[in-house]
Amino acid sequence: MKLNNLFKNPVIRESFNDMLGPSIGIFTWSIVLNLAIIKTGLAVLDTIVMSLTVYAGSAQLASIPLMNGNFPIWIIFFTTVVINSRFIVYSAAIAPHFKDLSFFHRAILGYLNGDISFAIFTRKYPTATTTAPKKEVYQYFLGTAAMNWVVWQFGLVVALLFGIYIPDEWNFAFAGTLVLICLIAPNLKTSKEITIGIVSILVTVCTINLPYRLGILCTVLAAMCTAFLIEQLQRKNV
Repeated sequence: MKLNNLFKNPVIRESFNDMLGPSIGIFTWSIVLNLAIIKTGLAVLDTIVMSLTVYAGSAQLASIPLMNGNFPIWIIFFTTVVINSRFIVYSAAIAPHFKDLSFFHRAILGYLNGDISFAIFTRKYPTATTTAPKKEVYQYFLGTAAMNWVVWQFGLVVALLFGIYIPDEWNFAFAGTLVLICLIAPNLKTSKEITIGIVSILVTVCTINLPYRLGILCTVLAAMCTAFLIEQLQRKNV
């Protein structure tokens, strides 16, 4: 698709419009997170490379303190793998929509897949049995995912440009956590989601003093196990 025809496509326009509201939160989260990373002393080039390759705010936020604290590599690796394991679920959920694409093409879509864009996409196309044309489904996903990526990287640019003017005493790591909470909390609407949130909070409080920041792993694993148990109970009651 030619660039000058991009915004003329009704599906692309719809995907952009659906992402406008959430993009404010994504942009804010990106700025705060990348400012926190810059203030930890990570080189500008390393920050850019991490944003482009890792492209996962929660994993970046969790791994940077571990890296600066000279924690064992296995702790850093395992922490990021567990935190990003949700993308396995995301990929499995959208895979039926794009099973006819090449592996390379699907890998690109997997890289672009983000939390918010995934939520927006699955809200419109919850299953692959939709009667919508495959091209339309593909364009909608690409629009939401691409906008998610662009807004995130734009937040990085703003953080790099203005980070030098921010006092080192400002605790942006904590501010980043607050922004993430503000993004997640409004989406906890069902009893299942609220239960998972409560369990996560309780486990976090109970494990906060564990060495090697193992509390992060415990919280993620507890949330995943809680979600799995609730799913099993719901299936039995159907």
